[in-house]
Amino acid sequence: MEVNEAIYEGAANRLEKEALKSGQLCLTSTSLVYRDQEMEEIMIGIRDIHGLYPMKSRFLGIPLLSKGLIVQTKKGEIHRFAMGKVEKWKSEITKAMRKVKIF
Repeated sequence: MEVNEAIYEGAANRLEKEALKSGQLCLTSTSLVYRDQEMEEIMIGIRDIHGLYPMKSRFLGIPLLSKGLIVQTKKGEIHRFAMGKVEKWKSEITKAMRKVKIF
């Protein structure tokens, strides 16, 4: 996905206007990269990430299980990813952010 070596990667869906796009998410030391099945790519620089928030499933409007992450950029862009091992993803992205001294 990128010249940098992958720190963590796996299958992920991107929520886009109420539709899911299947693809792969890859974390490197400098970027979070999503590539869908049509080979369209979204690259978010680690330095550009403003915040990570849990995306929870809901039942009758009540948040239940964490099913993904919302990544907000410093420009205000919102990216929603549904994936397994959400806590692991959050931990790895947070570590990468700390290494570039964002947190």
